[in-house]
Amino acid sequence: MNKKNKLLLYTFRTFSYLDKISLNYPDIFIFGKLKEDIIKFECLVNELRPKHIFGFALTKNKSRFEKNAANRFNKGKISKGGENQFKLYYPTNGFLNIGLSIKSTTTFCNWTMYKVEETIKETNIKFSFVHVKASDLNDLYRYLNSI
Repeated sequence: MNKKNKLLLYTFRTFSYLDKISLNYPDIFIFGKLKEDIIKFECLVNELRPKHIFGFALTKNKSRFEKNAANRFNKGKISKGGENQFKLYYPTNGFLNIGLSIKSTTTFCNWTMYKVEETIKETNIKFSFVHVKASDLNDLYRYLNSI
């Protein structure tokens, strides 16, 4: 976690450029086993009390900030009786080549977004998530440095 800004980053073990991004951000939380790791992540959030949590994953499509975390994983609900969706924090017009999502995903990225937001919904912690193309990684670094 970046102590100056209290920024907590996370990604997934499948993120191909982890070695590159960890040069600037060495304390990235890595999700591998979702159900086990969300418990570890929740404990980390409670311990560190970051001001901003920022998740990211690769995409082959256009880089985009996710605007919502939906209570959907594949064809089922993530949290029975939970809210339909949570709004995420994002710059209104995107940032450089990173635009805004049009609709919510239903993949493991969304699962983590929803579970993280469910954990912090009663706090003042900001939460953002970006799907980023490899060609836009420098824009991601610039955004992280601007937080």
